[in-house]
Amino acid sequence: MQLPDAAIPLSAAKAGMMIERPATHDGDETVREIMDRGNIPLLIGNNILAEVPNYELSIGLAATEDLSASELRNIGTGLAESISDALMIDCAACDVTEVAADAAALFAVCLRRNNLLDVDNIPACSVSFPDQDRQAQLILAG
Repeated sequence: MQLPDAAIPLSAAKAGMMIERPATHDGDETVREIMDRGNIPLLIGNNILAEVPNYELSIGLAATEDLSASELRNIGTGLAESISDALMIDCAACDVTEVAADAAALFAVCLRRNNLLDVDNIPACSVSFPDQDRQAQLILAG
């Protein structure tokens, strides 16, 4: 997973922790460059931008193929908790690579749960996991 030097803040603060796959028309140049390379930008929390190669997301989706809804929910909850805990501390002290890997895995789990399996056509969306229950939900933009 590639991480750019500069972190990009979320365009709008939302309740709880958030992972966002921005729209292709969003005005951020770094996000557009990631998409131009054929990869997927994920904004994590308020200050991490991860570049997820399509093939890595495809591998993540394949790994979730035979999991039950209950297993997907449990894995998603564990990943959301891990990300939330890491972002609760000073982000300069967290392992950004680990947070980005967990976010990509959680994104794959949520895509699988919502039957969005074509990595080349993922719509703008957000994965939200409010602090109180840490149940990840995929929210399509639109």
